[in-house]
Amino acid sequence: MVNIEHKKPGLDFYSAWALFSILAAAIAFVVYFLFTRLYNAIAGDWITVNGVTHIAEDYLLPYILWPLYGMAYGYLQYILLRRYFPRMGWWILATAIGQSLTFLGLELGRSIASALGIDPYSVSSVVIQLILVGGFLGVAQWLVLCRLVSNALWWIPVNMVSWGTAALAGSSGFFVSLFLPAIATSITLYFLLRRSSVYLGQFRL
Repeated sequence: MVNIEHKKPGLDFYSAWALFSILAAAIAFVVYFLFTRLYNAIAGDWITVNGVTHIAEDYLLPYILWPLYGMAYGYLQYILLRRYFPRMGWWILATAIGQSLTFLGLELGRSIASALGIDPYSVSSVVIQLILVGGFLGVAQWLVLCRLVSNALWWIPVNMVSWGTAALAGSSGFFVSLFLPAIATSITLYFLLRRSSVYLGQFRL
């Protein structure tokens, strides 16, 4: 764990963290939209996998959108973190992997809901799904964060709760989920860094 005292981030860091996190979603959506338009122009609106025909946009979403979101999300956060911590390139990889596992969190959440006798498409089920989505992302980022600050384990439940709570917004829950984790993790990072020394690294991987 880093334990060298240097200047700590100001309030501009935390506001930028929230804004960058939201901006990452916008970037991912634009790139995904352009990609699907290109795919539709070349291959049509449908995609057949193992003999089953799917709407191309719906089928490709978990395999294209979420990794894009993870890479943009991780990179923009990395731009901020690298000013205070050394060797933060791992943050991009961890975030991309954690966010790419969104499809797994959704599938696992639906399976758990079904096992509990809950409608897989109900609000309760979506809450479970997004809690798992936040869990995968939180664990992936925690693996990097735990070597930098104390009490980093809080990062996991904060991600789980903030993603899960977004589902309570109903049909707009997906869009709310872009804001809640951004704000919640910004606040959490503030409290974590208040109690930890921050290293203003000269080596910026």
